[in-house]
Amino acid sequence: MEHTPKTKQEIVRFCITGTVVTAILYGIYYALLYADFSVDVSFTTGFIVSFICNFFLTNHYTFHTKVDFENGVRFSLCQAVNFLMQYVTLKLFIAIGIPEKIALVPVWIIIFPINFWLMRSVLRSERFRLHLHKRAESESTETL
Repeated sequence: MEHTPKTKQEIVRFCITGTVVTAILYGIYYALLYADFSVDVSFTTGFIVSFICNFFLTNHYTFHTKVDFENGVRFSLCQAVNFLMQYVTLKLFIAIGIPEKIALVPVWIIIFPINFWLMRSVLRSERFRLHLHKRAESESTETL
């Protein structure tokens, strides 16, 4: 990955967004574990709540992309992959003996750079565009 000034700024903004979203996820995860909910319920609930905040912060602040249906679909697909990577890694770390309450820390250390690359690639690349706006434009010109 090239490290242009723009890329470096995006990395810094991604880290800030990631910190805010991680605090939300971890706060919910830890609170629900403390209330005797399972790891599965705690992590999934935290992820869903942080997902909503993450969508708006990532589009508006991190990558300066539009909040629209197309980016919503692409963001959701990235986050589905992110959820699976985090969930599987979390379960693996718990299985090898890392305590539930801190197992998310090494998960994030591993997944964070992968998620940056994934999000940046999908939200910025023309390859992953759904071209929904072009379909709508062509349909509206066909009716004229």
